[in-house]
Amino acid sequence: SDFNQPIGQIPNSPGTMPGAAPTSMESSATDAPEYVTIGCVKLCDELPNFKNLRKRPEVSAKPSKSEVGASEAAEKGDESPATMPGETADSETAELADDPAELKQLLAAERARSAELEKLLVAERAASAARELAAAEKSQAKIDAANAKSKEANAKARKYQKESERGKKEIEKLHQKYFEPRLHSGNSSIPPSKSFGGRKREDPETADGEEKEKKKPGSKPGHVAHHHHRMTPHQTVMYKPTSTNCPVCGTQMRRHPSHDTRFQQLDFDNNKVLVVDHCGEAWFCPACKKYHGGKVNDWVKEQGFVSHGFVTYVSDLHRRGLSFRSLSDHFKDVFDVSICPGTLNQIFNDNSEALAVAYEEIEKKIREQKVLHIDETTHKDSGKWWYTWVFVAVGIAILYRIGSRKKDMLRLVLGEGWMGIIVCDYYIAYISYADETPCVYLQHCLAHLKRDFRNCKDHLDPEISKYGAKMLGILAKLFDAWHAYKADRSLKNHMELRKWGAMLNREAVNAAPDWGKPKAIAARFLEYPGSYTMFIEHPGVEPTNNAAERAVRRIIVQRYVTQGTRSPAGMRAMELIWSASATCELQGKSFFKFFKSCLIANHAGEEMPSIFG
Repeated sequence: SDFNQPIGQIPNSPGTMPGAAPTSMESSATDAPEYVTIGCVKLCDELPNFKNLRKRPEVSAKPSKSEVGASEAAEKGDESPATMPGETADSETAELADDPAELKQLLAAERARSAELEKLLVAERAASAARELAAAEKSQAKIDAANAKSKEANAKARKYQKESERGKKEIEKLHQKYFEPRLHSGNSSIPPSKSFGGRKREDPETADGEEKEKKKPGSKPGHVAHHHHRMTPHQTVMYKPTSTNCPVCGTQMRRHPSHDTRFQQLDFDNNKVLVVDHCGEAWFCPACKKYHGGKVNDWVKEQGFVSHGFVTYVSDLHRRGLSFRSLSDHFKDVFDVSICPGTLNQIFNDNSEALAVAYEEIEKKIREQKVLHIDETTHKDSGKWWYTWVFVAVGIAILYRIGSRKKDMLRLVLGEGWMGIIVCDYYIAYISYADETPCVYLQHCLAHLKRDFRNCKDHLDPEISKYGAKMLGILAKLFDAWHAYKADRSLKNHMELRKWGAMLNREAVNAAPDWGKPKAIAARFLEYPGSYTMFIEHPGVEPTNNAAERAVRRIIVQRYVTQGTRSPAGMRAMELIWSASATCELQGKSFFKFFKSCLIANHAGEEMPSIFG
């Protein structure tokens, strides 16, 4: 068969049987006949004599009129058609009609040709899919190569970035070595204890981010545990029965010292630590066969192993910076009293809650003030670092609160709606709190500013050093004017103070070089104008935060000695003791007497004394 012909056409005919009129495959729907699909070949059911091919007609023995006419015309040489007008069948159709075997062969050939064409089509599709797959694999290979090159370039970029950072650090080290001034407590925030080197603070977490294992209290494996034993008493108090006769039968009783009830207590009296042995005498009735005798005073028993005086003495020594280990050694060496540090710690934590009412009074008084000095410092508890906030109302009260270093601590202590002036350093928590809270203003500490100017003066760059020296001179004149105005409150000195305050605000910006620390100082003055000279126009506001710095110093010293606390109860106890003792000093009271009166009132269930009364 001819494979170059279009699919669906029979050879030698465009979609029709031989001899029939050509019929288009794309004819309209009204003219299109029905098609029968055989493989890829479409045959028309309306082709002449096609339906008659299914059954071969019987052949007549007598020739038809058309055959006779055709033979006669052939003999005469006439080429006119032998059919009558209106007849449509041609000779080829009649030939096919007369030979159905040839038609079957033709259909079989078409089926074979269609099958072969289908195979070719499937093969072409497979080849096309293979080409597309090969092209996709080639594109993916290019993409993978590009990704590999990109990863390699990124790795090189990271490597170069690390090298660049190391180079910058080396440059900064060299710059600090040859240009930056040597930092100490006079020109930086480094404390005096670390001005000439010192051990860095250790991170409570390990390198893997896991917390260190906490030490359990008590004796460690391989060590002997230390338990409380009876001590040699310095004083004995005897409790006798009201009568030596038996309270049941009235028989005379006999004394039995071996059955005495004994209770030891540590007391502090007349500047001495005493071991007091409280003894209840035992008497035996021979008739009843029972023991009777005196009972130890319930007031003494309720106090426990230590009296109120001893608790007050231990708390007063500990808040002054002595650790419990040092106190244990002190009692052993001076008073010949053996008491372990753990017992002292428990005594301190359990009895400090007697100051809770006084702490609430201090907190309320702090919220009533319109000018507060606030500062914060680190606090160590069980290997973790917290922050101790100090709120100072000059001459009135001091409040200590341990927590995080976030501005939420300010809201927690001062409450919502507080209005006033805060004297503080340039820590961001104060600035953020003042920005978010209406009617809250800041007076930044001039002592911290003086330290920054001193740092600029020590700089090796002549321009920065000149700036630092100039600003230190202006600051000195400002302090002189402040002290003069504070002495007499005259208008003349006030005008002089205003003049130097305006000069400080102006020259701190105009005279500053456009790089380094002077640039940062100038940015502060521009961002918060007047925050360093708020004290000039507001009586009662100090230019420095020395009140809070002095209140912080005592707990810093204690932190270095005692290494902080080990529990939330310990932090709470330190808050109460620090706040009450510092406020008592401002009020001119004895903390020892006040704390003892609080312990007695708490024990007796009476009204607690006021720390401001």
